[in-house]
This record gives sequence, structure tokens and C-alpha cells, in this order.
Amino acid sequence: LETTLRFSPAHAAHFHYLRPYKVGDYPTADALFSFKYFVANGLVRRTGLNKDYIEAAIRNPVVQAVIRGMKVEDLEKPVGFEIELKMKDGRTLKEYYDIQIGRGPLAPSDMPSREILIGRFTEQLEFTRLVSKKNAEKIISLVDRLEEVDNVAEIVELAVKK
Repeated sequence: LETTLRFSPAHAAHFHYLRPYKVGDYPTADALFSFKYFVANGLVRRTGLNKDYIEAAIRNPVVQAVIRGMKVEDLEKPVGFEIELKMKDGRTLKEYYDIQIGRGPLAPSDMPSREILIGRFTEQLEFTRLVSKKNAEKIISLVDRLEEVDNVAEIVELAVKK
């Protein structure tokens, strides 16, 4: 597998994501701030979950081999990025993503659904185990009626590990 990442000038401006990739003293940060890591992780695991950003997952030899074989090039478009894969059987797969970096808040029609947001929140809680299920349910209930909450400190208090 040969992987080429192509970035528009808008993406390339976020140079910390494009710096040479290495696993250093803080592997999670190295992975979180690396286009190469999240593409390799997606190709190998087909996920982007919290568990993919712990040191053992980051140091996975297959993921690291994919990263070592990656090339980064310029994309001749003003926005977005492209991933090209050259397969061992000679096929080439290429996908362009018209994604704007640094865009403002999403329009209501572009926001993830409530179910997706709650799923992401739940996955985070299950991974960290910092908030009880009971408190998580209270947080969701309060956020659902945020306009009626007198003091958001109540939500923060529920989210703090005791």
C-alpha cells in the first residue's frame, strides 16, 4: 500500500498537523496533531475512537508502517484534501474531500443529530470513566433544556470526577 496525502494551502497552513511525524514523549499529542496518524489509523482500523489514541494503539506496527510509507504533496485546489492509495494489485483509489479548515459554526441543518452527539458523549464517558452514568444522564437532560438552566455551573459540577 502506497499512500499519498495532498493538502490545499488552507490545510497546509495548519503546519503543526504536517510536521514530521514521530512518536515522542507524549504519544497521544503526537497522534492527535498528525494528519498522517489519523489517516493511517482510519485505513488500518476504520475508526477514530478514543482507544485509538492511547500509546499501545499509536505504536501499533501496522499503523506505523503505513505512516512511514506516506507521502505528502500539495493539492492544486484552494480548499480540501485528497487521499490516494496505490494498492498492491495495481489499482489506485483516490478521494477528494472538500472540507474547509477553520470554518465558523455549522448551520443547524449541518449539525450532527442528537443521537450522534449523545453517542460521542457516551463513548467519551465510557472510555474515561470520569463521570457516572447517573450524572451523564443528568448532564444530557440539562443540556436538552439548556435555555431553562439558571446556572451552567450545575452541569460543570456533574462533569467533575469526585
